[in-house]
Amino acid sequence: MSFKSSIFSKPLDVDGSSSVIVSNYNSKGILPRLLSPTLPSSFDIQEPTPPESSTTPVVIRQKKSTSGSYTVISNNDGVIDSVEVKLNIKRKPVGLGISRANADNEKINMEDQEEYSDSDDEPLSRKKQKKKLSSTVLDKRKEKSELFLSKSKHFVNLATLKKRESDSLRNKNSQLSHSVCKKSLLISIDSLIIFIVAFDYEDKSRLVLKLLASEDSWLSLLPFLNSIIRNIEEAMELIENGNHTGNENDNRRGSSLRYLLGLVHLIKGMVYQHLEEICTKKITNSHLKTKTIIEDHKKKLLKDLIVKNSLSSIDYRENLNQSFTIFEKYLNYTNIKISFPQTFKKRSLVIEPKPLKESLRPSADPYYLPINSCYSTFQEVVGFSYNLVKEWSETQGLIDTKQIEWALEKI
Repeated sequence: MSFKSSIFSKPLDVDGSSSVIVSNYNSKGILPRLLSPTLPSSFDIQEPTPPESSTTPVVIRQKKSTSGSYTVISNNDGVIDSVEVKLNIKRKPVGLGISRANADNEKINMEDQEEYSDSDDEPLSRKKQKKKLSSTVLDKRKEKSELFLSKSKHFVNLATLKKRESDSLRNKNSQLSHSVCKKSLLISIDSLIIFIVAFDYEDKSRLVLKLLASEDSWLSLLPFLNSIIRNIEEAMELIENGNHTGNENDNRRGSSLRYLLGLVHLIKGMVYQHLEEICTKKITNSHLKTKTIIEDHKKKLLKDLIVKNSLSSIDYRENLNQSFTIFEKYLNYTNIKISFPQTFKKRSLVIEPKPLKESLRPSADPYYLPINSCYSTFQEVVGFSYNLVKEWSETQGLIDTKQIEWALEKI
């Protein structure tokens, strides 16, 4: 059986669809083989001149569906003249039959869980296996996230108790002695570091689910940090003015407070650095989304979000620089080497790589000196802070360290 046919393709329509015209069907209406999807979308095949007909084309059959439509056109004498097939193709052929994902599926969203795509050409058994794998992986992630979250809540409760202990100690003594003041400050710093450990677990509970870390918890630390700084500054002012009780050596004890002030500013600077990192990731994520989103109103919302996070990032960077400047003023490399020899001796001799999955362990985390905002990590700052406050309390002779139940030692 033989017949003549010519096939030509039209460019993609505005809606992403394409039309394929199949002309010169034989009288039995047999549809010849369509083009291979691996071929390019346009061809240099010249359309043959249709035979002249004195009859008017008549549409004798037409059908539409979600996947496409076709129209059968014949002459008045009943002979099929042409068939127009319109396919709703939303994907353009790329290479050897490899299709580019739909625009909606190309959205890169760091807050989404991992996706497993199923191909229509895959056997049903393989699809079920992939779905089962996806479900298993997601369940494991949720289980790990819940574990991290439970640890976060545990340490938040512990840090809150230590903070209340510090506040209670200050409130019970209307006129603080030097020893009580120091003890209250140490308990506050102990509580502060435990809060950092708790919020680090909270970050991990989100990251394991492919979610961005949240700024909220870290922002809540700033008022607490500022209150500790005020308490230290007030204690330094009281000592300078001589308005305190006790027989301690004022000059030596007062000057030692500046080390704690420098340490708290270091922690504050690292919190701002972490907030800046969170904002930077949000900005990057929003930029990636704008490349795939078509709707104008959604693009505008993303651009507004980029501007907002950019301004926040600039503000965090400025505060970070201010905090590190004060840290360097009161607790620089030379101060640490001379005044805290044990802490200095425990330092790592190489810059530690940034740990991604490990949890904070203040009593065991290594740290490289000097600490700065370029390469230092939260892990290092927490380990350094733990060793410094312990040595500070032991060497200054201000209090009996047994009076403090260090929450840091419970991690």
